[in-house]
Amino acid sequence: MYKSTLEKLQNTPPAGRLVIHISSNMKHWANTSADIQVRAGDVIYIPKKPNIVMVDGSVYNPTAVTFKPGKNAGWYLKQAGGPTQMANKKSAFVIRADGSVVGGSGGLFSGGMESAELRPGDMVVVPERAFSINNKWKTTIESAQLAYAVGVAIQVARSF
Repeated sequence: MYKSTLEKLQNTPPAGRLVIHISSNMKHWANTSADIQVRAGDVIYIPKKPNIVMVDGSVYNPTAVTFKPGKNAGWYLKQAGGPTQMANKKSAFVIRADGSVVGGSGGLFSGGMESAELRPGDMVVVPERAFSINNKWKTTIESAQLAYAVGVAIQVARSF
C-alpha cells in the first residue's frame, strides 16, 4: 500500500506555482534554492512589473492605487477611504506580488504592520468582522427554533 501511494505521489505533477527570486547575475543565485531544474511541461512566467497596489475587502472604496515608493499600508488604506465599521482590522493582511502573505493574526494595525512599506503589485486585504453570538442569544435562538419545529410537528400530526 505504501509503495503504491509513494509511486502515485512521484508520478503526480505538482500543482500551483513556485516563486523564485533571481538576479541578473547568475553567480548570486547559482547553487541556491532559486537554482531549480526546469522540466518538460514547466511553464516559466515572468510578469510585467505592476505599478499599482490593490486595496480590497472591507474598505469604503476597494480600488487600485498607483504605486508610490516609500508609502506604507496605512497610506494605501487611506487612499481607499479607510476600513469600514464592519472591518476586522486585526485580521488585515498583505498579499505580496510574489504570492507571499504578510500579516493576518494581529493584522495591519498592531505590531507595526500598518507602517509596513508596500511594493508594486501588493494587495492590502481587510476582511469583514464575523459576528459572534453570546451564549444568552444563542440559547434564545435555539429555543425559538425548537419551539417552531415542535409547533410544525403538532400541526402536521393534527392534520392526519
